[in-house]
Amino acid sequence: MDTTFFQGMRPSSTIVTIREYESKGSGEVANYQLVFHINYRNALEKALRIVEDFNPANEIEEIAKQELIQSYANRILNIEENDHEDPHYSLVADENGIPVKGIKIHNESGKLHMWGFVIGKETLKDGTFKEVKSSEKTLAKKKIEALTTLSKFRQFIVDRSKVVVSEGEHFTP
Repeated sequence: MDTTFFQGMRPSSTIVTIREYESKGSGEVANYQLVFHINYRNALEKALRIVEDFNPANEIEEIAKQELIQSYANRILNIEENDHEDPHYSLVADENGIPVKGIKIHNESGKLHMWGFVIGKETLKDGTFKEVKSSEKTLAKKKIEALTTLSKFRQFIVDRSKVVVSEGEHFTP
């Protein structure tokens, strides 16, 4: 798999635009601005500290807080246990030869699998969304997680031609 189109990437967080991304569930089409090449483990650790310091207003929020703490701790452990290469994907290196965090290429499809923090969204075509009836505990978790950057974390599977780096270059070979 050719990954040379990433060789000029700087070795730090990078802002990219993902153009005309269609959400599979709703059919919504939007342009997203994404900060990627981030350290997800650091984001989890920071979120864990924020949630640990959160003062619940009631018993449901206390239960939600404890479940989020356990979830974040498990994710951190999962990163440590699964920090290895997957034979179905190619890693991408930056200009210094260091693997870029937040991106990998599926070997068969050639699609980019990117993840990071959404910092902007421009809806091009409205989608159809199902009505969601969340429990009180789920709403409490969302309220608490909104205090962290993890509420903005998102994963995308895209064609290279749909991604533009902040300097205006397309990710194309």
